[in-house]
Amino acid sequence: MLTHRNWFLIGLFLTWLFFTTASFYIVQKPISANNIETLNQIQTPAFQFSWAALTRTVLDMVAAVWITGIALGLGLAGLTWLLPEDRPFLERIILGIGIGFGMLGLIVFLFGLIGLLNQTAIYTLAIILTGVALVSIRNQISQRNLVSEFSMPSIPITLYLILTMTITLTIALLPPTDWDGLFYHLTGPKLYIAQGQIIGGIDIPHLNFPFLFEMLFMFAMMIRGDVTAKLLHFVFIPLLMGLVYLFSRQHLRLKNSWHAVLFLCSMPMIFTLGRWAYNDLALAFYAVSALYVMLINPDRFLKTCQGSVRRLILSGILCGLAMSLKYTSVVILVTLMGILFFGESKKFNFFQKLTFLISAMLVSLPWYLKSWLMTITIRDANYLDGRSGILFLVFLPIVILYGLFRYRHPLPNSISYLLIFAITHYLFWMFGVIGTAGLWQSRLLLPAFVALCPVLAWLLHDLQHVHHPNFSLTRFLNLFIAIVLFIGMVDQLFNNQIQSQSGWFYYRPLSHLIGSETRVEYLTRRLGYHYATIEKMNDQLPHDSVVVFLWEPRSYYCRMTCQPDSILDKYAHLKHQHGTSASDIAQAWQEMGVTHVLVFRQGLEFLLHEEGLTCMRKA
Repeated sequence: MLTHRNWFLIGLFLTWLFFTTASFYIVQKPISANNIETLNQIQTPAFQFSWAALTRTVLDMVAAVWITGIALGLGLAGLTWLLPEDRPFLERIILGIGIGFGMLGLIVFLFGLIGLLNQTAIYTLAIILTGVALVSIRNQISQRNLVSEFSMPSIPITLYLILTMTITLTIALLPPTDWDGLFYHLTGPKLYIAQGQIIGGIDIPHLNFPFLFEMLFMFAMMIRGDVTAKLLHFVFIPLLMGLVYLFSRQHLRLKNSWHAVLFLCSMPMIFTLGRWAYNDLALAFYAVSALYVMLINPDRFLKTCQGSVRRLILSGILCGLAMSLKYTSVVILVTLMGILFFGESKKFNFFQKLTFLISAMLVSLPWYLKSWLMTITIRDANYLDGRSGILFLVFLPIVILYGLFRYRHPLPNSISYLLIFAITHYLFWMFGVIGTAGLWQSRLLLPAFVALCPVLAWLLHDLQHVHHPNFSLTRFLNLFIAIVLFIGMVDQLFNNQIQSQSGWFYYRPLSHLIGSETRVEYLTRRLGYHYATIEKMNDQLPHDSVVVFLWEPRSYYCRMTCQPDSILDKYAHLKHQHGTSASDIAQAWQEMGVTHVLVFRQGLEFLLHEEGLTCMRKA
């Protein structure tokens, strides 16, 4: 029976739940009258089915599956020595695809450095790697029974996952319109392909970031196109689902590990990022998988010195792949080193721990050497791609209660390490935001949120003891989670926040996928004046034109030499170099071979607005 103290705590928690939920959905409305009004104003093109459009879509998906299969085969081959044979095959598949993508990215990087970015070389590489992958996959699958290694989800969960993944996939199959994709994730590979090799000197400082995933984008673009490139990021949604499932099942021994998957799916940013040419999902996967491997019980991973070294090498490789995506991922290395030296110190000697650090540094070293050799020169408070959802906030009091007071009984070690991982990541992000507005992006916290998914699933399971004949907190929370997931799906369909028109109905993906709407028509509808202007430039300006962009960083669809305003400072830099005289600036441009200038007025207005806010804050 529940005591008066327990009833009081439950009452406080429910009050918190209803208050935070109401506040959250007042601000982040999944649907409103404005949504419906905007939706009614959209003119749907006349239905026109095209076998060519359907074939194009199928080929985009087949190419993505082909590349993922290559990654799986490479990864399984690489894990032959690193993972014992008796490890779950689902674990081998999930980690294998991740490792394989890393191997493929490094191979493509090597091809780019030596100037082999041409169709003949890349297709030859793809065919050779396909043969290697097929042999590796055949050898591994012939002796495995994957079905026995995980419990099937219930029918409602299965239907939910199929529907929400289908919504995301249909949008991911559309031509790219996401900001950073058009800015540098796809633009860098496009420029390298045009040159036939990876070169320096491009006036996009972001190309000097760690560039592992952009190599995968480049490979996909040469095999098929930019839509296939986007789909490689989408692949990391099921990989993350499998990872949090494995974490809950292998480390926390949960019978219903699908709860961790549902907590993951409650984050709108997962499905938003999955349809864009970004790399955040991959970063979260590599970061959390590195922790997953580090925490594997030695009794279940070759309880020998050799087994310990292999486990730390694999964890280090995964950490190094995370560091190959963003500079901010250095926090992952610091956190895992802290766990290794202070939390898991009894399991490993000093030299074994050193293998983790060496592995991580060697894997990530190529990207940092590239940035150093090519020279680095050089706010995002994004709403759409940083939404974590309501469940993490709702469960915060329970996490604090368990974490600080170890309520009822000591927590499993894996829970403690997951919390340390999430808290360290949050603190690093928080101090980063204090130091620079450039880190004001919630999606940089994605690895922390992913790490919390198994924690919340375990807490939900452990709350089963809070039971009364007339009230079950677990059943109530399960109902609440179901409602949140339903609202999240409505949000996926109808979201129209900050004029982004990011909902499925606003994208209208089927119009393009079946051929009722051409690629040019879709891009003009989604990108507006930006795409229409660049298309006009492509059609009317000479091919050898050199166009300078002012206050516009996106240049992906430009088919001539375009110099984007990467960090919106080009005009200020020109004034610093040549003074405020328009004639002096024009003369400098002419000497540099510039033939045209494109001014993005909305970008200028954005910059002036931000500068005004900065002045107000200082005042």
